Amino acid sequence: MVADLGSRRILIVGMTENPGGVESVIINHFRRFSKKGIHADFLTYAEHVSYEDEIRQAGSRIFVMKSRRQAPLTFRRDLRKFFTQHQGEWDTLWMNTCNLSNIDFLSMAAEAGIDRRIIHCHNSRPMDHDVLRAALHKVHQKTVLKYATECWSCSNAASSWFYGPGIFDDSRYRYVPNSVDPREYRFDEQIRKKKRLELGIAPDEIVLGNVGRLHMQKNQVLLLRAFRKLIDMNASDVRYRVLLIGDGEDRKMLERTADELGIRSSIDFLGRRADVSELYQVLDIFAMPSLFEGVSIALLEAQSNGLPCLIADTLSDEGLVNDNIEKLPISPTEKIADVPEAWAIAISNLGPHPGRTSSIKIVGSAYDITEHDSLFSVEK
Repeated sequence: MVADLGSRRILIVGMTENPGGVESVIINHFRRFSKKGIHADFLTYAEHVSYEDEIRQAGSRIFVMKSRRQAPLTFRRDLRKFFTQHQGEWDTLWMNTCNLSNIDFLSMAAEAGIDRRIIHCHNSRPMDHDVLRAALHKVHQKTVLKYATECWSCSNAASSWFYGPGIFDDSRYRYVPNSVDPREYRFDEQIRKKKRLELGIAPDEIVLGNVGRLHMQKNQVLLLRAFRKLIDMNASDVRYRVLLIGDGEDRKMLERTADELGIRSSIDFLGRRADVSELYQVLDIFAMPSLFEGVSIALLEAQSNGLPCLIADTLSDEGLVNDNIEKLPISPTEKIADVPEAWAIAISNLGPHPGRTSSIKIVGSAYDITEHDSLFSVEK
């Protein structure tokens, strides 16, 4: 039974212009609690955010301000002014972030009298090599609990890095696994036929797919190298294709790598898409060679669709619920010297007709978003 969510008013921080994992978490919850009498507004650095039309159509406001990097001398002043101007409009701050380099949203919200201040961890390692950001993260690990009333984490494995090892003993800590509505991603043969026709994919082509930001963390370059190996070792008439769904700073590098490997004609860079749930229907195999993840939203979506999933062996078992998931190395080992070849073999071993599982175990699990309707309840 869904809890009575009352009329809580929430200010959400963390939505960006890139429709990635964090943005998916936010919008997935937004779609549910906005229908339960909860009003939510957004504070962002982006001129235009992901799902903006949907957010505005729901009656929510989007406030834009310059980031600390853009306005280092005035950021705190501007943020304090914002909270002063909107005094009393929200009783909850929900801050979504991948590091603790900036906790000013929490401190200013506390100063403004917002009683419930949630910080939500969304990653298990730094996403770049910024020395200053790393130093600030360490400093703020010691002060974040001064301002946060609740510390959420997408992954227990991520929590030690994000908050420090002592967080598990703190009453404010809560494991809030990333979740999706698996019903939105269930397999549909008619959509599959329609979308494959739309994309010019032949019925006999085996389509590998990766959904995510084109970024070092996601390691899509390994998938391209594995694809080259797959083509080299494939003596049969089996035809393969790769869809990279998402955009990011690595796009030019990946396009250049595909050209150098001679596989560019078989790689589709689809960019940011609003039809991702339909694109899962197109795929035959989901591949995730990420260097690190919390609990990947894309992997939960792929499992909701029943797809066989090949993922990096560096990822934790959190979020793995279906039976058709195989972990593969992303670094050489004593037994496996050629990592791309190992991935190519695993792809080939799935055969010319990779099948989806009909046992979708996400439904009713901790990764089913309908199980988390009480997170923003008035009783919190």
